[in-house]
Amino acid sequence: MIKHVSIITVLLVLIATVLPSCTQNDGNIGDWFGHWKLLSVTVNGEENEEYEGNIFFSFQSSVFCQIKVSPNHGGDHKFAIFKDEGEYISVTFSTDRYQPFAETMMKMGENVLHVDKLDGNDLQLSMNLDNGQIVVYKLEKW
Repeated sequence: MIKHVSIITVLLVLIATVLPSCTQNDGNIGDWFGHWKLLSVTVNGEENEEYEGNIFFSFQSSVFCQIKVSPNHGGDHKFAIFKDEGEYISVTFSTDRYQPFAETMMKMGENVLHVDKLDGNDLQLSMNLDNGQIVVYKLEKW
């Protein structure tokens, strides 16, 4: 009997701690929230050969993060400010410590990414570079 009471007590404590927890800091950002695996990067329709398939984009509140996963499952993080403008998003890297990964072709400062498709688990963004090239990002929700 005591064993059952202990198990029930532990379960009640766990439930009480999990229920009020918040996963979306500072409000709901809808479909953006969470981790998105960057499936491909194309430049003017050509695959970016430098991209190894190991980068994730993450969104929480107004924070954007690029995460590069290494073979030993470690990761490097690059943080920026994210703003949803409807038809496009702006991602602003403002600290040299968190410069975007070269494979993404994003730059320091503001990057304007057009939302071509945001449908459940599929996301496609595109960006016009200063040199006139068009970068397309295809992502999948994880």
